[in-house]
Amino acid sequence: MNWGSSDFKVLCSSEENVRQFTGETSTDNFITKGGAWRELAELFFCPECHECKSYDQCQFSVESKFCSGCFSVFEKKNVTKCTKNCVICPMCGCTLAINAKDDNSGDKKGKVFTMSCTFCSYAYKTDIVIKPAFLTKIIRQTNDDQNSDHLQFIDTVSRALEVEIEAVKKAKYGDDRKSEVATFVDPNTLKTMGLSTASGALVQENQDGLERLLSFNEKEDIELVRTQMSKTSMFDCPSRDAVISQAYSVFRTGSCSGKEKPGAIPKVSHILPLAKKLHTRLSYRCDQCKSILALPDKNPFSTKYKIKWNAIDILPRLSLSGRNHGDYPKEITLNHSVNVLLTIENPLSVPLHLTLATIPTLDGGFLSNHESSVQITLPIAKVTLGGKETDGKDETSVIKSIPTPFLTEKTKISKTELALRSDYQTIAASKDIDSSFDLYDSLYESGDNWCVIPLNILLSRVPEYVRELNIMLPLHLCVESDLTDVHKFSGLHDSKLNYKYWTISDMGTFVINSKK
Repeated sequence: MNWGSSDFKVLCSSEENVRQFTGETSTDNFITKGGAWRELAELFFCPECHECKSYDQCQFSVESKFCSGCFSVFEKKNVTKCTKNCVICPMCGCTLAINAKDDNSGDKKGKVFTMSCTFCSYAYKTDIVIKPAFLTKIIRQTNDDQNSDHLQFIDTVSRALEVEIEAVKKAKYGDDRKSEVATFVDPNTLKTMGLSTASGALVQENQDGLERLLSFNEKEDIELVRTQMSKTSMFDCPSRDAVISQAYSVFRTGSCSGKEKPGAIPKVSHILPLAKKLHTRLSYRCDQCKSILALPDKNPFSTKYKIKWNAIDILPRLSLSGRNHGDYPKEITLNHSVNVLLTIENPLSVPLHLTLATIPTLDGGFLSNHESSVQITLPIAKVTLGGKETDGKDETSVIKSIPTPFLTEKTKISKTELALRSDYQTIAASKDIDSSFDLYDSLYESGDNWCVIPLNILLSRVPEYVRELNIMLPLHLCVESDLTDVHKFSGLHDSKLNYKYWTISDMGTFVINSKK
């Protein structure tokens, strides 16, 4: 566990889930089934709804689009890839090194562009380019030329399938559709398919025709198309079989790239490079109240935000640890307790008042074994944390804002601060923290904007055959705080932040000690 992060996940529940579970089921079911658990860093905080919002509960809009390769800004809505000279490898997605050379050997005089991948062995060489143009346009024109026969073949097959579908409808519903088919089908197409009249196209006038239409045999279909196409000069080229096979693959998969396996990449490939995808800057709104939760700066290359309601900057951060700057023990014995420290940090610059609560007895969905039972004791319910110092940039203020469980001895100043805290820590560690903890208003340790609360876990029931037990710790927080100076200018209706939410931590797997 690192300082500044959180062990706990937050429950994001929609209004529909709240209405469904309120008054109809227990709190345990609501926590385990009433919504989705999200990491704190993945959430927004809506200041109007006073709730955490996941990306699924927000509406987004594209504010700007730009290419990270050439730093060009694109304003058209339908553009998703760079339309200039930024291309990537179609095999591994890495950047292509581009080299241009003059070619005056043939009748055409121009430039030839060679593109080689900086990671794999992929390479591509263009034809002679006479007129200046962007590389993406040159590649797109090459793609259209290569796929002209494919597209013509697909169009012919599609029209033939439509004729067969009309015939199946005639056989199934008994409608006379000869006039419609005759109007639709071109005589040249009928001639290509070996049919003389439109009525001859109705070759499937029974249920067997429908079954054959639904059946899909690639070899038979290719052989049938090859036989029909041999009567015309539509594919009058040496590699007719290869064209038909590749066109059939295009018709089946919807892909015109015909990618080869990485192990079979030739030195100069016929596979076309891909245009680089654009980066987008998005703004987010609450799906319920339409409040703006994130609004980036107008400059697409800036990382600043005009409005930013990140949950990790507002909600208190919770983490679990052991007493001696390490993890808590992962062994537990029946009717014996395990002492854990709960650290709470305030990320705001204003004081924060919070009320803690938990479920006294955990079972069911919180434990890996449903026949077991664990009791949780939280001796302190109400805590007030001071604001985080934002003006102080010296090392002393930074060190003082680090909770003791995360303070190391790697630097001189941290080692000194840890020694100053050792006296208080020694006194606190000598206290017997168990279910009879009677210091309701006492903390294990506290700082400027953080505190450490003792937490007791007692295994009260477990079957004899259970050797390991996974424990999920739920906590309910009610938080109240003033608005910071930044938030006061956001035009909010409320002058304070009041919210409550459920959070949960996976404490991991505890080994059941056989000692009684």
